[in-house]
Amino acid sequence: MSRSDIVEEINDLDQKISRTRKMIQEKQLKLERLTEKRGKLSHKLESMPLTAEGLLERFSEKMAVAKDAGQSSQTPSSPEDLVAKPKVLDQGLQKIESALKLSNPYVVPEAHKCYVIFSGPNAGVYREWSTVQPLVSGKPYAYQGYKTYELARKAFYDYCVKHNTPIQSVPRLITPAEILQPKISKVPTFVDKAKMPACPVIPRTLSRFQKVRVQNPDDHEFIPIETFDHYYTLAESTCSDEQNHFFISETKGFRLYNVTIGAEPKFVQTLYYCGLLNAAYPSSNLKEISLLPPKVVTAVKHYRQKVLQSPERRVYLSFKSSLLDWEETEDETDSLRNYPAYHYIKMGLLRKQIDVLPCTETKNLTPNLHKALPELRAQSLGHVLKKIRSSLYTDSKVRINYQSDHVLMATDSLQIISPEDCKRIEQFEKQFYCNDLAISVATKRKFCSYASEDHKCDFCPEDDKMETCSSNSGEHSEDSCQPGKRRQADDM
Repeated sequence: MSRSDIVEEINDLDQKISRTRKMIQEKQLKLERLTEKRGKLSHKLESMPLTAEGLLERFSEKMAVAKDAGQSSQTPSSPEDLVAKPKVLDQGLQKIESALKLSNPYVVPEAHKCYVIFSGPNAGVYREWSTVQPLVSGKPYAYQGYKTYELARKAFYDYCVKHNTPIQSVPRLITPAEILQPKISKVPTFVDKAKMPACPVIPRTLSRFQKVRVQNPDDHEFIPIETFDHYYTLAESTCSDEQNHFFISETKGFRLYNVTIGAEPKFVQTLYYCGLLNAAYPSSNLKEISLLPPKVVTAVKHYRQKVLQSPERRVYLSFKSSLLDWEETEDETDSLRNYPAYHYIKMGLLRKQIDVLPCTETKNLTPNLHKALPELRAQSLGHVLKKIRSSLYTDSKVRINYQSDHVLMATDSLQIISPEDCKRIEQFEKQFYCNDLAISVATKRKFCSYASEDHKCDFCPEDDKMETCSSNSGEHSEDSCQPGKRRQADDM
């Protein structure tokens, strides 16, 4: 049978059921009228006075009934005993009503409605609104209330036909008791267990053997090269912006941003990731730098609480950063991966006066910025390295607050730097010495000319490698954390 034939047959059955129900209702009405008429006649009979002939006739009838039932005859003591009460008829009515209820188990009293949920996992006909409400409230499921189960079921079929939904079965009437009683899964018996495989292979993954990927704290959301171009060009074409709470300063040919109170946290975060941030002067609640890496913000809070012993005092952050880099592709604008910038951050207590001079004139835009970026990145990396080597020694009174592969954060201290902090500086500086930086190959080639003279990398010319090896033969390489060794470096 096709789908249309099944639907037609269901409609025919619905019509037959409705006709049968109508006939039953007519019979019930006729039965009620006859019962009412009989009651009136019985009442009229009781109110009529009985004559001698009537009493004799009723006595004869009662004697005959008693004889058939095998009971002893009794003399009527009052006219009420002479009137047969309609007990047999009442019992017959009760049997008929119970039979009707059994023939139609989905009968719902007129005081109650049937609620239909047309779609979703709980589709069906429900008897109580309290059951339907939590199933449909706030969910995109169609539902409606009807007076009888027949109307509800017919509406359900019409909905299925209209929306081309397969009719799996007749929607049953769901009561609240069925909702409250959860379905208990069958417990397997001994016979069921015997039918199971002897050694079922269950794939198990033990947590101690799983490789948990640790997120790099320096990774950040992808920043397209167009965003970097916008802010780099904006720094060259403007000097300050009071509305966005920043001003531009120039250091070693780079025009960088200095943000003050009121700057947008997302704006400061983007500048930090691009490597275009020179200094930040946040408010006491640190809202402006709230979107910087969490460990950097935590280091600032610890510095105010443990060193300054005042969580409300304002601090400043001075940045020496490299420019953001992108993974090399045929077209730089198609790159979808960033190499995070390298940062050396100096933190301290903010005095009343800011010692950074803002620019007073604009600068000519850099021509062919995309082609010049590898050279500019290499220069910025060289500035970061020289800043570290010219300010951090084993006899320096500084403290390393935070260190990662891309960030080195320091503050002034009353004590000489500890050996642990020296190791952290060496670990950070080692990346520059070996040119083992997370940057593009083009930037690595350019950085070879801006790195320290005693560095070693695969991009050095062969003559320079031989000269470096001969000059360093038999001598221990000097690092930035040896006391009394002040190497020449440009003032930053």
